[in-house]
Amino acid sequence: MGRAGEARNRVHLEHPVTLLLASGAAIVGIVLLLVTLVTLGTRSLEASNSGDVPCLVAVSDEVAGASVDNHVLPPRTTCTWRTDAGATETVVVAEPSAAVFWTGAVLFFGGIATCVGVLVAPRLRR
Repeated sequence: MGRAGEARNRVHLEHPVTLLLASGAAIVGIVLLLVTLVTLGTRSLEASNSGDVPCLVAVSDEVAGASVDNHVLPPRTTCTWRTDAGATETVVVAEPSAAVFWTGAVLFFGGIATCVGVLVAPRLRR
C-alpha cells in the first residue's frame, strides 16, 4: 500500500502544481499585454502632443482623408493621410515591442489552455 499511496498522492499533487504554474503564466501574460497596450497609448499621446508628425496635424485639423488607426496584430498605431502631391501616405505613429506582445500572448493563451486541459481531461476520461 505504501507505493500505491505514494503514486496516488503524486498524481493529486501534480494537477495543483500544474494549475498554479499555468495560471501564473496566464497572469504574467496579462501583465505583459497590458504593458504593451499602455506603452502604445503613451507613445501615441506623446506623438500627438509633440506636433511634429504632419499626419497627426492633419487629423487634428480635420483634413479630409486623414485618419488614425489602431491595429491589434501587430499592436501599433498608424496614421493615413493625403500629401500635398495627392499620394496617400501611411506613417507608423507608435509601435511597442513586438517581442513583449507575443511573449504575453503566448503565456496568456498557453496558460489558459493548460488550465482548461488539466481541468477537462479527467472528466473526458471517465
